[in-house]
Amino acid sequence: MAKKNSPSIEEIISKKWLVHYNRKPLDKYLLHGFVLACNDDFTLLNVFDNGLFILDGYCVLRNKDVKSYAVYDDENYFLNEVIRFKKIRPKFLPKISISSWIDLVRSIAESFPFLVVFTENLHKNECYIGKVTEIKAKSLLMLEIDPDACWENTTKYKFADVTMVKFGGHYENTLALVNAKRYDNQKG
Repeated sequence: MAKKNSPSIEEIISKKWLVHYNRKPLDKYLLHGFVLACNDDFTLLNVFDNGLFILDGYCVLRNKDVKSYAVYDDENYFLNEVIRFKKIRPKFLPKISISSWIDLVRSIAESFPFLVVFTENLHKNECYIGKVTEIKAKSLLMLEIDPDACWENTTKYKFADVTMVKFGGHYENTLALVNAKRYDNQKG
């Protein structure tokens, strides 16, 4: 766990240490992951599911929502032993930009089929999954998909309301796969 003198972000990234983030009251659960990039506003993580012991896509969170964090820099800590035993290594994404919401959403939309949007200050315990259709100066438009992989409606999300985004996870990738297969079958 984190020591009193926490390591620098550069050391956390270079040594590929697992970190957990406390974002209460936005989310009552800790968020675990490997830091891939960080600036004053955002942190990009390769998400680690500490229940299934697998990597599960990526997320970008707003740093201002982080109440505390802990760095798992003790090699004898249980999760570090699991990571070592299972040979889990973070997967870096050089094409994802975290310089602004606009650059972030644009770079995700270019590389991933779906985006997961969280507006936790407005809607706790909810997320919205879909395909980005338009990016504006202060918002994005997204064609949403439901849990049965059916298209729903297009919704506007103001960047000021977005607290976190996820992408490349098992759930949204499965929705994209089923939706694409369904669309291919309808064409043929």
